[in-house]
Amino acid sequence: MAGRIKGVAFDLNGTLVDSVEQHVRAWARAFKRNGFHVEEAKLRPFIGLSSPKVVRAFVGNVNDQIMERVDTDYKTYFGELINEIKAFPEAPESLSSLRRAGIKIAVASSSELAVALRVLEQSKLRPYADALVGGDEVLLGKPDPEIYIEAFRRIEVTPRMGAVVGDTEYDTVPAHRIGALAIAVQRAGKEVKSADLIFASLADAVAEILGA
Repeated sequence: MAGRIKGVAFDLNGTLVDSVEQHVRAWARAFKRNGFHVEEAKLRPFIGLSSPKVVRAFVGNVNDQIMERVDTDYKTYFGELINEIKAFPEAPESLSSLRRAGIKIAVASSSELAVALRVLEQSKLRPYADALVGGDEVLLGKPDPEIYIEAFRRIEVTPRMGAVVGDTEYDTVPAHRIGALAIAVQRAGKEVKSADLIFASLADAVAEILGA
């Protein structure tokens, strides 16, 4: 496999960094502040989608003013929690091993570019990424493949010569649509049915890419 894969596009939250709970808490607080009660357990499956899709999933097609208010509050609350976020223990060495093998690395996050950059810097993973694409840099958010198309474009790798590594269907479904290998890191009992390959850890996924 190592001969085929020239570049890897990683999801950020829940794949490289342990940040799902921070997103959940921020969303729950934002909804509550705006008069909507949403249980944290119900929010977890939606982490990874763009903000408008999360809001609509729980409160329907609200007007732009409410949408903007909930989204702004979410971003404010999440920003207050970024200092809590850490990379998964195997992430630095996994990314480093790919770089040593000459495989390019992109990160594609539904978060805005500035927020994703802060998370990468906080988790000390920024030096490993050749490119970073934020959700505000594309028109259509996950699970549309646009963000991954852009990620592979920035590292100059054809999707069919690349792999997408994520922890949800929001990553593996778009991978299939662009012809990339869809690899899931299945954490916390999440089931990712559409993946080509499923691993329990990031280290195992990268070892497979490298042909170890």
